[in-house]
Amino acid sequence: MTVARARRLPVDCLRGATGYLADTMLLVRTSLAPLSLSLAALGLLGCGAALPPARVTSPTTPEELRVFEHGVDLVDDPEILAGQWRESWGAELQQRVGAADVIELVRVNSAQATRIPDQGASYRLDIEPSRALLGEETDVDLLTVETDGGYVSIDRNQTRLLSTDFVLYVKWYRTDDGTTAAHWHLSPATPAVVQRTQFLIGRRRQASSEPNRVIVREN
Repeated sequence: MTVARARRLPVDCLRGATGYLADTMLLVRTSLAPLSLSLAALGLLGCGAALPPARVTSPTTPEELRVFEHGVDLVDDPEILAGQWRESWGAELQQRVGAADVIELVRVNSAQATRIPDQGASYRLDIEPSRALLGEETDVDLLTVETDGGYVSIDRNQTRLLSTDFVLYVKWYRTDDGTTAAHWHLSPATPAVVQRTQFLIGRRRQASSEPNRVIVREN
């Protein structure tokens, strides 16, 4: 299961918040300022203290689960693919972008091998988000287990993932116990992949803003 986690607060940010807190308490005691002082007055607002809530937008279909398989592809440039391979890559990317709730640039810091009761071997990837392309930037624990379609791709390439930049595609879903978790996929954050992803995001946004648009083609 993959869940959104609390964002780490920089040490300097926490130190700054402590100083602001002391000044704020003095202000309240001396001038009877309103008790509704916001987090901005405490210096926490700019520190990224809260993450946007993960929201399930639609059920995950079997077709979508095939492209959010908890795995990675290592295609740096789709132009080097030929024939059916290139068509499959393009179709999968289009489906991934069309269904994703979050798309962001991330760096993989570590890949930890673990065993989960009743699920067997697994890998947990620790990532560092850098920029959101779609949705809100989100720090996510990425977990893949033996039964996931993408497990083998992580198992075979775990060392190649480290300190490497990727595009992360996330689709939220609801687990049996009501927890919001993520189906996900990683692709190399090369110029070719990022540009193609951004192009498809632009098409998706245009389609959502013009749902009733009629396209007339001239012969």
